[in-house]
Parts: sequence; C-alpha cells; structure tokens
Amino acid sequence: MPALSPTMTTGTIVKWLKKEGDEIEPGDALAEIQTDKAVMTFEVEDEGIFAKILVPEGNQVEVGQLIAITVEKGMDWKNVVVPTTTKPSATAPTAATAADKTPAASEQVYGLAVRRLLEEYGLSANLIKGTGRPNRLLKSDVLAYIQTNNVKKLTLKSEGAPKVAKAKQEASDVKVHVPSGGPSSYEDIPVSNIRGVIAKRLGESKSSIPHSYAFIDIKIDKLNEIRSELKADGINVSINDFITKAAAHALIECPFINTLYQNGQIVRMPRVDISIAVATDTGLITPIIFDTSAKNVADISKNIKELAEKARSGRLKPEEFQGGTFTISNLGMFGIKQFSAIINPPQTAILAVGSGREELDAALQKVTKMSTTLSYDRRAIDEDQAADFLAVLRAMLEDPSFLLAGRLRALRYSQD
Repeated sequence: MPALSPTMTTGTIVKWLKKEGDEIEPGDALAEIQTDKAVMTFEVEDEGIFAKILVPEGNQVEVGQLIAITVEKGMDWKNVVVPTTTKPSATAPTAATAADKTPAASEQVYGLAVRRLLEEYGLSANLIKGTGRPNRLLKSDVLAYIQTNNVKKLTLKSEGAPKVAKAKQEASDVKVHVPSGGPSSYEDIPVSNIRGVIAKRLGESKSSIPHSYAFIDIKIDKLNEIRSELKADGINVSINDFITKAAAHALIECPFINTLYQNGQIVRMPRVDISIAVATDTGLITPIIFDTSAKNVADISKNIKELAEKARSGRLKPEEFQGGTFTISNLGMFGIKQFSAIINPPQTAILAVGSGREELDAALQKVTKMSTTLSYDRRAIDEDQAADFLAVLRAMLEDPSFLLAGRLRALRYSQD
C-alpha cells in the first residue's frame, strides 16, 4: 500500500484497474485508492505483468502492506510465489474445537461499542466470527449471536437486603414495557479513511485552538444587480465567487489574518491561497484557489467549478488540496442563515457564509442581507483585527464595482 499523502497511514482499495495477467507499463493506472484525503489513482513505475491481487476491493490495509504482486515480462505469472508476511501463518490443528474454528480475539478488530456489548453479556470475542472486513467483529455479529443462543445480560451483585427490598418496592410502582424478540438490531457503518481523518483533525482543532467568533451582516443588493448584468453578457458567476474574490483582497489589506500558527509561532504568508469547502460523498474536502487575489471573478468561478467537480469525483491531486492560507465555507445555497465553522489548522481563520434574506432597513426599504461569521484563532488574531477584516470584506461586497475595477485602496477606511 503506497503512501499517497504525507499523513496517510491506511488506504482502501476502491477499484483495481488492471486484471491478473495484464501487461503494465510505467504510468499505467493500477488502482483507485481511498486515502485520508481523497480517492486517488495509483500509477505503476516499472513495466511487467500484473500477477496477483492480494487485497480485494473494499478492503483497508496499512501503508506498506503487500497488496499485489507484479513480475517481469516473460515470467510464469500464474505460478507466482506469494512472499511470506510478518504475521505467522496458521497451522492445522490436530483436534478441532469450537474455539479453534473461530479467529482468536487478538486477531479480531472491534470498536468500543462492540466491547461494551461483549462485557454486558459476559461474552468473549473468540466465540463469535466477525463478518466485517477481514478480522473485524461488528455489533450486528454479537447481537445475532446473543439472539441465536438466547444469551442473557449479566446481573449486578446484591448490595444488601434493605436496599434490594426498597428497590423492588420502587420498581413495582413503575410499569416498564420490555420488547420481545431479543435485542434490537444495529448497523455498523464503517468509517472511511477521509471521514476518520476529518474527525481527528476537527476534534484536535476544537479542543486545542481557542476559537473566537465575529459576526457581520452584509447587504448584497448591488452584488445581485451586478450578477444580473454579467449574466446578460453571458458571464455566470455566483455570490460565492464574489465572496472569494472579496476575501482575497481583504486578506491583502489585512495580512494579519492571512497567517498560519505553527510550532508556537505566527507565520505570515506572502500569498493568498483560499481553500473552498466542498462536500463529497466521503466527507468534506478543501481544494485551493492558489494566488486568489491575482485572479478575476470569472477565473475564480471557473477554478472553483473545476476543483469542485474533481473533488466530488475523487480526482483531486494532493497538491490541489494540501495547504491554503484561509478557508471559506458557504451553506447559503442550502438555506442556512448563519453558522460558525471550525478552523482548519494550521490556518488561523475560516469564514462561514449564510444565505441572503430580505429585511427592512431604517427607512423601511427592503434590503437583502447576508450573515457571515469569522472563526479565528485567538492565539494569532486579536478582536480588532477580526473586525478590521470583516469591515473591509463588507465594504467590497456592498459595492462590488470596486472589485471589478480593482480600486481596492479606495475602500480602505482610515484608522488613527
């Protein structure tokens, strides 16, 4: 199993693209592998014959584990010898017993929920054969065993006659409905590599980074007018495209936001590379619009569409989603009015964008407002700096002609 990203520790074979016996050349796509970031294509580096598949599709193994064998051209690939692994091979037992017919507990993998269930019923894992991926014991396996063998839960030891009598008296006054047919069934949903890494990174971010939040409403009526004018000219750009462009310029104006927090130090980045949160079937991924401030709105729109399509089809390359200096997450298209997002370390800020809504202003005129929330790392960014960034962002989006004309400096409000 190759390491296709710096943080990859396990990989899942999504699909083998070659069959046993196929000739392979350098650069041929051998397999699609789900890493901790995306589904990526694994290409071979040498010519030869694809001799044997050792890990079937859908199985997850550690980086470095043997997944297939290739041989040189001209060799008898059908009779290839499989190298011995570091794990000892099982020897035939002299007398088969019930325990011998099932994998040892140490060889089976199971989660916390399964362990608790085993403890509740006083069961040992080596009594039950798992049906999950190789050597994985699922909760459904344990529940099926319990129901088939009519296993009862362990009862607690008595804590003394007075307490027991009192408990019985109290219990007699309570009517409890006990469902028949044994324990209800459950479904274990395997966690993909990507989902596992997302959970780990966001958990670490929320627990280790002191998140602070700043909110601001932005009027987008002029923005909608300009979008309509551009659409009439055959240029289709979204609100999110304008937000990305405005955020890029706001980061140029407020470089203290365009930073990373690494090894206890604040690192100010010279270039703005904005990550855009994209939802996929396997989890959230953040492809990057590199040098965002140097691109116009139409180029940003095209770039986002291309990267989003590649992300959803699992064709992103590592260099297209690893890095970034700032992240934008937009749920406005789903009708979400306002939310806050978790910082994507080592970045120090992320902008959450909600949907537009109609309100009456002080003159009782209808205006369309959009809520934005800046989550920022309090170790690296002060409250006034967050406010400064949002003020510049609002100024540009409330009069987007400045963005199109490139007159950013005219928007900068003076500060003593």
